[in-house]
Amino acid sequence: MHDDPDELRALYRAACSRSRHALAEAKLDLSVGVNRDGRRWNLRWILTHLSEETARHNGHADLLREAPVAPAAGSRVAP
Repeated sequence: MHDDPDELRALYRAACSRSRHALAEAKLDLSVGVNRDGRRWNLRWILTHLSEETARHNGHADLLREAPVAPAAGSRVAP
């Protein structure tokens, strides 16, 4: 079973819209969590981290998309 790319894009856009709405009035310096070392996280740090992770995983998708297609199972590959 394969996910429909148009449906996935629509779901992503809807999630982005909900996030924008939720963050519209938020204060970026709002403390929203504590890490294992006891340091507090603010919303600015979390949004920056989210942007970095999104870019990183988008890069992974690019690598997969550009990778050569693996041979079919059971086929022989010349040495």
